Amino acid sequence: MLDSARRSGGRIWDLSLLGGAAAAILLFSGQLESAERDFDAYIAERGEDLTACFKELPELRDQGLGLGMTRGAERGAPSVPIRRVVLALDASGSMAGRIGGQTKMDIARAAAIDFVSNLDEDIELGLVLFGHTGTNQESGRADSCRGVELTQSIQRDDRSALTRELENVSATGWTPLAAAIEQAGESFQATEVPGEQVVYVISDGEETCHGDPVEAARQLSESDVRAVVNIIGFDLPREERDALHAVAEAGNGRFLEVANARELQSSLSDAAQNRLANQGALARTQLNTGGGQAANALSTSGMLARSKLCLKAATGRERLGLAGWARERGLDSDTTRAVGELLDARAESYQSQLAEFEAEAERRRAAADAALQEDLDRTTDAFRDTQED
Repeated sequence: MLDSARRSGGRIWDLSLLGGAAAAILLFSGQLESAERDFDAYIAERGEDLTACFKELPELRDQGLGLGMTRGAERGAPSVPIRRVVLALDASGSMAGRIGGQTKMDIARAAAIDFVSNLDEDIELGLVLFGHTGTNQESGRADSCRGVELTQSIQRDDRSALTRELENVSATGWTPLAAAIEQAGESFQATEVPGEQVVYVISDGEETCHGDPVEAARQLSESDVRAVVNIIGFDLPREERDALHAVAEAGNGRFLEVANARELQSSLSDAAQNRLANQGALARTQLNTGGGQAANALSTSGMLARSKLCLKAATGRERLGLAGWARERGLDSDTTRAVGELLDARAESYQSQLAEFEAEAERRRAAADAALQEDLDRTTDAFRDTQED
């Protein structure tokens, strides 16, 4: 249609688009050129600027965050600064077991105190103890399973009080792990930045109080606090490793297994400075990708909807004003009908341009979304590489 169209002053029409009766009458009467002149005159006087409906395409998000991953013993600045940490320490009776002449509780206590003392002063810190009440006998189970306590509210100032709590804790009862994760999460605040609030759980065993720590970790990670749940498994029985690994995975965190005091100390230090930052970087990239693609879709669909509405309204106004204008000029009905069909041809030609405009907008959106996805894929691959270090 567009290739065969006659162009006049930037206006597009074609004799083949006229209705058969109107075209035949005009050809017979020799009034075709007059109808063309009337059409051009009407567009000059009453025509709309239809090109205004095809504004510039919207700005799209196609850039990733450029977050890098720290590896091994690197000590670079975290991609996502940690703002709040809750240390959740298992004080169940099994922590009284010995490794190399020391109880597991003594080893965990010393590692936790060192972790606290070396944590950046700007980070708010809290302490949850669990399994530290009741006994590890069946008769003391109910009391112990209720024994989940935020013994130190989250703060950045007085860490000496938290250290004293750690020094005084002793291995006692059962393991209410799910309740401990839930209690830790209550100390956090809503945030738009995944990974800046963290739970570190130090435990030597799985849940023994009929809770669901996997679901507790998942809910905390997916809630508006966007927290990460890391599990440091200490001298674990083989059959309990998978259970604790599943908790960390559900909490968008990392599962670390340690066998002795040196490994526990190293794991806490490394997790605080490197691997947690990597988890946060991945989570932020995931959020950026999803948010960017949603914004691109909204911008593109909104712009196209406005363009379609603009064109429909403008061509409608052109068609609606023709009858009065034709009466003012004394045009007969056949000429008026022919000019109307030329207006319809003009509207149809712009509909074709709108379809091309829409195709280009969708192509650009797909390209922008693909660029965001590529950045997420690169970040995900880099994160997996760090987990293998």
